[in-house]
Amino acid sequence: LAKERLARLLWTTCGDYALLHVYLNPAEEEPADDADPVPTYVRFDGFKRRDSETVKAAAKELFDIDLERANVATAALNVGELEIDMARRTVQLNYDEKPTLELALDNLTQVVANKNDIELQFAEDASGAREDELLVEMKFHIPSGPDEDADVAGQWQKRLIAAAGIERKSGNEYCVFPDELINFMAPRGRYTVEMCENSFRMKGKYDYTVKYSSVSRMFLLERPENAFSFVISLTDPIQQGQVRHKHLVINIETRDEEIEVNLSREAIRENPRYRDILEPTMTGRLPDSVAKIFKAFTGKKVFV
Repeated sequence: LAKERLARLLWTTCGDYALLHVYLNPAEEEPADDADPVPTYVRFDGFKRRDSETVKAAAKELFDIDLERANVATAALNVGELEIDMARRTVQLNYDEKPTLELALDNLTQVVANKNDIELQFAEDASGAREDELLVEMKFHIPSGPDEDADVAGQWQKRLIAAAGIERKSGNEYCVFPDELINFMAPRGRYTVEMCENSFRMKGKYDYTVKYSSVSRMFLLERPENAFSFVISLTDPIQQGQVRHKHLVINIETRDEEIEVNLSREAIRENPRYRDILEPTMTGRLPDSVAKIFKAFTGKKVFV
């Protein structure tokens, strides 16, 4: 790292542990179009509080820069102002202009708004031990402002989803099931399902993004009232309020429908997952088309 790239060093302590925040000046040369963007902020953890003097001396000797100390809120309060810091790619809760909580946007998988509450859902790390404790969700209550009719929680939901790039991570939709075609029994409600490259999105009163890698198995079960139940079992349950749904249950009427798939015949033929399953226009019984489309995109077998 060239000395000129280093703009600021910030030291934050919490108990016996510490973080080193490194702020960088923008690179003089623009990266290639297919290259990852050059970061302007990097955070290092794992330091001990007693390491501050060692880091301070090394920063002065090697880079001729002072190590600044960050003040954090220690009032033991759970109130403050939310702030999105795109340079650090974090969402922070500040009290008295001091940070009391900091969460990485890259770990955010979904944001759900409900009245004046927003629920932040985080990626679950499957590599941990069974006894490990993980932060999987956090809720914030956002009081109404002067305009009581304003959807403050909904506005924050849109800001956080855009900042975290949640929809961008999912990609463009290749196929859409409108809520009038399918009826969710669990979680109960009307959802439009958008099939993307690596995940599918459920859009309704609550919004969810489900990765195909978290789908463990699927079942297409015939019901007596001229309908089928399509069951999707998940290794990472989705959460609605206090209920965690490990199985998604969709009720589908037995009728003929045409479903458009936004893929050319060439693209389908070149992908072994799609080949012999998908068509640009899926025709026939709706339950069968839904099962085939999910089978193609997830790469998992559907049990009938």
